[in-house]
Formats: sequence, structure tokens, C-alpha cells
Amino acid sequence: MPISMTITGQISKPDKLLTAVVVAMAVATWLGVAFWAAGLSRAAATDALRDNTRNSLALQVQTLQGVLEKYRYLPTLLAHRGDVKALFPQRGETVDQKAAQAFMVDTAGLSGAVDIGLLKTDGTILGSLDTVLTAQDASTLQSLTVTPVQGSLGRTLLRYRGRPYYAFSYGVRENNVGAVQGVVAVVVDLEGLVEAWQLALDPIFLTAPDGTLMVGNDLADASFEGRLDAPIEVSRYLPQTGWTLHVRRSDKTAQAAWWRTFGAISLASLLLAVIASTFWWRRRTQQALKRQDKAQALRLERRVRDRTRDLADANHALRAAQDDLVETAKLAALGRMSASLAHEYNQPLAAIRAYADNALKLLERDQPADATEALERIGTVTNRMSGLSKALRSFARSPGQTIRAVRLTEVVEEVRLLIDPISQKTNVTVSWPGVSSDVTVAGGTVRLSQILVNLLSNAVSAAEERVTFTIECLDETVSLTVSDDGSGVSEEDAPYVFEPFFTTRPVGEGLGLGLSIAYNIAHDFGGTLRLLDNDPGATFQLVLKRHEANAVSNSDDGVLLDA
Repeated sequence: MPISMTITGQISKPDKLLTAVVVAMAVATWLGVAFWAAGLSRAAATDALRDNTRNSLALQVQTLQGVLEKYRYLPTLLAHRGDVKALFPQRGETVDQKAAQAFMVDTAGLSGAVDIGLLKTDGTILGSLDTVLTAQDASTLQSLTVTPVQGSLGRTLLRYRGRPYYAFSYGVRENNVGAVQGVVAVVVDLEGLVEAWQLALDPIFLTAPDGTLMVGNDLADASFEGRLDAPIEVSRYLPQTGWTLHVRRSDKTAQAAWWRTFGAISLASLLLAVIASTFWWRRRTQQALKRQDKAQALRLERRVRDRTRDLADANHALRAAQDDLVETAKLAALGRMSASLAHEYNQPLAAIRAYADNALKLLERDQPADATEALERIGTVTNRMSGLSKALRSFARSPGQTIRAVRLTEVVEEVRLLIDPISQKTNVTVSWPGVSSDVTVAGGTVRLSQILVNLLSNAVSAAEERVTFTIECLDETVSLTVSDDGSGVSEEDAPYVFEPFFTTRPVGEGLGLGLSIAYNIAHDFGGTLRLLDNDPGATFQLVLKRHEANAVSNSDDGVLLDA
């Protein structure tokens, strides 16, 4: 019987006014908190960007100083060399241009300088590589000599073809004392710094004391031209050169932090609003729901009770039907084996009669020792018949339903007593495995025997000459495999071999329940039963869980295990 319910409610005018006020206050609070938190987030992100920019600036300062320090001491070292002093002529002498040219070429090649110059104290060039220095005017050349004449290292910013260069100069004195004879100048290309700066992700550039751009990477040019927005800037004045090194950085990360924070707070506010609205609505409908839920619960309880009783009855009937099917399959298997078992009993009975007649005749002839031997043979034959009877009783009795520890070797021995008569009658050789007596599996003795009898009897019936039964013990499982050399199972029939009532035998020779029951029993044990690919013949593999041998039962009334 379907159950339905409808809950309706109306909101009064005072409630509407209160709701509007609450919503307005919530929106105002949300906006205030969102803008405040977003501002804090942007300020924190901006501070972090500024700190990172300062670190980048410190690194670039070290890089610039490293490049300049590389050439700083070169003119001083050259000015103290004797071969360099010899290049400056005494009064009335001329410069050895060939020696000067060789010196400048070698020094420039070894140091990486773009130009090496020898100058008089008035700025006149005695020799150079005809590049940067020769393009300078007289006043610039004069500025190269002013500081060296005073005894200090000269530093001068030069320009050549629109590119910035930097020159270090130092005075040459005879015997390192006395008046300055001339000046050695080393020129460095500042554009070499750009190669390292091009890898940076920020605009980096140098400005001259007058604020003009000296050199920078491509991003610096874009920043100067307004094509790149980089409002965060840090700089450092370099007192030795008078230059200022600048590093700029975009604030897009800070803007993104602002929007992320604003969006997160907005989303959280929306979620809280949804939760609050839901809670409010649930409170309004809770009383109505309680009344209807109570009536519904009573009806559902009555239906569940009726359905549970019906399900229990159905399960009981299903279990009884399954037990009947198992017994029917076992009786059918016993029926198929009856002719072979009758022969297995008749043969020892005839032997017992013959041994008894012989014993009587031997006693009449006063040969007690031979008579005793005949009687002992009768005992051996009866023991064999007793074992066969025990195996039949074990196979025929009703199995338990619990999972227990079972010693595998004794189950195999009982199954062998039942299968050997069938295989001998059909002239099929069964290869029996050897298995250690301490190997135990989780299952039940009767049900495991039923699986093996079913698999082996099917294999003997289908085989031409041989059936192979193997057991492989692994760490956690035991694999039992039964193979025959018969015609096998066709591809069309393979998907249905474990279906109930499926059989390829003629009508009246099988119910088609054996493999289906064996399959279900294997799964009850927590194992598997499957058909493997094999040509020729058919191969079935039963895999069971191993169990420690300290708690073993050889009946279905033994020690209970976890399935």
C-alpha cells in the first residue's frame, strides 16, 4: 500500500518582515567580512611579493658586483707589470705599436674585455683595439685619466653605438713610484648582464645617476614603455658606480589572492545561508512530520513484520528444497556406482567362501598353520569390505552446514574407495596424488567428499584411458585439479556447466545437479570451482582455504571455523 504525504505552510506578514531584516543584515555582514578579509589577504600577498622582490634584488646586486669585480683588479695588475710599463715611451721615444697590439689582443682574449687601451695622462690614446675607446670624444677620454693620475682606480661610464660600457682605469708609474707615465683602461660590455637577466621573470634594469635607463632585460623595456604592469618595485643605490639597480614585479598574484579570499568567503556565506534556510524550514515542518511519521512508522512496522515472516518461511522452504536436491544428487551418484560396488562386494564374498572351504579342508588334513593363513586372508578381505561400507555410509549421510577444519588425506582415501570400483569397471586409470597427512582445509568432510566424487566420477565416465587427480599446496590455499582425456566440454556448453539441471548425458542418466551443487558447496567453503581450458579433455579446479592442523575434524561435527 503506497504511502504519501503533503506538508504545506504559510508565512505571516511579521515573519516576512523579520526575514527581510535578517537577510539584509546577513548580506551587510557578508560584504563587510568579505572585503576586510580580502584586503588582509591582498596585503599579505603584496608583502610576500615585496619580500621576494627584495631577495631577487639582492641576488642581482651580487651578480652585478660579481661581473664588475671580475674586471676591477685587472687594470691595477696590468699597470704593475714590467712589459706593460715598457709600452709607455720615454720622452722622445715612440710606442711599439706591434707589441702594444699583441698585448691588448691577448689580454682582451683572456679576460673577456671588449677593449683594452693605453692612454697618456692627457687622454691621448697610445693604443687600443679600435672599438669603444677610439669612438669616445676628448673630454670622455680625459675623464678616464683624472682619477688614476691622483693614484686611485678610475671608473667611467661609456656609450658606444647606443650600448652602455664601463671602463676601469689605473695609472702606470715607473718602479711603482713617482709620476704617472700613462693609464691602462679595461672596457666591460654591460649588455653581458642582460643574458643572465633575460632568464628572470621580472623586469630588471640599471639607471644612470640622471635616472636614464642604462641596460635591462626585455621585460624592463616593456615596463618602461607601459606595456607591462609591474607596480611593485624595489631598488638599491650602488655608491661605487653611482648607478641604481631596480627590480619590478607584477601584483597579479596579490589581486588573485584578493579574489580567491573574496570568492571563498562568498561561497562559505552562501553555504551558511543555505544551511540556515534549510534548518529554518525543517523547524517549521518538524511538528507536522512527527505526526505523520508516527502513523507511517506503525504501518511500516506491520508491513516489515509480515514481510519478514514470509521471507523466513520462503528461506526455510528453499533450504529444505536445496537439501532434497543434494540428497537426490547423492542417491543418483550412488545409483550410477551401484553396479561397480556390487561387483566390489561380490568378488571379496566369493574369496571369503573359497578361503573358508580351504580352511575346513586344511583342518581335516591336520594342517592348522595353513588353515590359520586362510583365516587371516578372510580377515583382510572383510577389513576391505568394512572400509568400503564406511565410505558409503559417510558419503550417504546428511552433511552439516558449518565450516570446519578437515584433514585432506583422509577425505581422499574415502573418495578413492568409492571411485576405484568405477574406474576398474570402465578400464580407466586414475592417477591419485600423494598428500601430506598434516594438510587441512576449511570445509566439511561429507560435502567435500561429495564434490570430489562428483568431479572424479564425471571424469571417469568421460575419459578414454586416463584421469589425473593432482593436489598443489600453496601458502594460503590448496588447489585440487581433476583432468580427463575425453572429448572435453564444447565452447557452447562451457558457460552452462554449473547451471542446475544442465547435462549432456542421455535422458535418464543424470539430473544435471552434480556440478551445480559442487559449485555452491565450494563457495560455501569460501573457495572456488571452475572449468579450465584444456585440449583434449576437461579440467576442473577446486581451490580451498588452508587451515592449521591443530584443530581438525574428519566429520561435519568437528571444530567450527570462520568461513
